[in-house]
Amino acid sequence: MSTNPNGHRVLTFNKYELQGKKAAKEDAVKYPVLAAGEGLPNEDLVYAFDSKESFAKWAEKTKHAEKIAGILKGLEKVKGYEKKDNTVAKRQQAKLAQRVLEDLKELSDRTGLPIASTELLKRASDESEPLEGRIFHHSSVLWEHPGGWGAAWPAFGVPFPDLNWFQWGNRASSVSVNNFALLTDNPWYGGQSVYLFGVLWTLYNLANFGFERRTEAIWS
Repeated sequence: MSTNPNGHRVLTFNKYELQGKKAAKEDAVKYPVLAAGEGLPNEDLVYAFDSKESFAKWAEKTKHAEKIAGILKGLEKVKGYEKKDNTVAKRQQAKLAQRVLEDLKELSDRTGLPIASTELLKRASDESEPLEGRIFHHSSVLWEHPGGWGAAWPAFGVPFPDLNWFQWGNRASSVSVNNFALLTDNPWYGGQSVYLFGVLWTLYNLANFGFERRTEAIWS
């Protein structure tokens, strides 16, 4: 783990494991499911799985077992909305995200903390002032560039099944995670999946997972 100039704790990886065996990065990142982060059996590893079923079975023995089971169950429900008219949902998600971005900017202007800093994100969530309340809770922030730089897109509270709705498909190069984030390379949680776990805004560079500028859906 290292720290970048914004104060983010950056988890870096150079070890990969496939079904319990050591694997090269170029092989591991091709598998359907990847998982990494704080609270997993080895926080220095990226775990790769050949199916969602094998990932789900492995996850039952981890600290995040209940959380992962809830995500997998929720995914099936969310996917049922893909063919429906999501005009209202798209508009509401854009409104919610814009509200969070505006509130973060206002907090940044008021406190002098950079908008991309860990301290600001903590101040907006777990370490908010009691009388002000949180801007968001368990959340993630996608960043356009590696290291938590550039334009931002917050994901919180509800699934964001198609980032192309907001011109954020295949745009993110890093992500700050406070609790968990599920990223997929197809809309509506299709294709390859990356499960990331973090505490108080751990930063991940998505190149570690072969996922730089490939995220088209996120759930946090």
